[in-house]
Amino acid sequence: MNLIDELFKRYKLSNEKSLIKYGFQKTNENTYFYQTNIDEEGFSISLKLTILIDLSYKFNLTFLEDNEEYPLTNFILNNFTQTTLSDFNLQVLQKITTFLLDLRDFAFIKVEFNNEIANKVSDYIKEVYGVSADFPFKNDPTYAVFRNKENNKWFAMIMDVPFSKIDRINHSKDDSIQYILNVKADSTKIPTLIDTYDYIFKGYHMNSKTWISILLLDNNEILKHIYLLLKDSYTLIENSEKPKKYIRKK
Repeated sequence: MNLIDELFKRYKLSNEKSLIKYGFQKTNENTYFYQTNIDEEGFSISLKLTILIDLSYKFNLTFLEDNEEYPLTNFILNNFTQTTLSDFNLQVLQKITTFLLDLRDFAFIKVEFNNEIANKVSDYIKEVYGVSADFPFKNDPTYAVFRNKENNKWFAMIMDVPFSKIDRINHSKDDSIQYILNVKADSTKIPTLIDTYDYIFKGYHMNSKTWISILLLDNNEILKHIYLLLKDSYTLIENSEKPKKYIRKK
């Protein structure tokens, strides 16, 4: 994860007008450009921001010294946690970080996921089941689980993964990042669900005999189906046994 990914994880552009107010210039239908001098020493930052349909975004940031591109910009962004950066590179890192935090606070809002449908499903779970997303994985900080309040068992999980990892049957080579929802399902119904719906797959990173993965697509009918499958998952987990507490023998 580079510096931009770290600072903007779980942040979404509030709206495109906020970029204009910040000083960006619109260069085409979904691309904005911004350049600013950040001090009197000849340093400046240029940033091309590509806005996708769901208000997610792609950054292309360049650090300039006397109007010349600093060749180690990407190295610094990708190694921002390293303690071995030179004093000058640490100064560059500080200047870039200050700029990005200012931009984030002005034009972005905090969300649980960088995906509109994932946020919609998460909001639905919170409203209907009274459960908020939990992010327990240090190595996968964007993965969220939802637990039954009574027995603390998972009944849903939202993840962002390469499509090739879930479409294993067709040996897909598509590595585009997709958001999925894992839910528990009746094991006798899983084969039919997978065969019938092209957005349902064997459970990724779960027991595929009892879990399924659902592509989170912007489609109202699919969302209705997701909510039904969520209800089934919650019921299956609710009816399962509570974890047995270990009682130490005296």
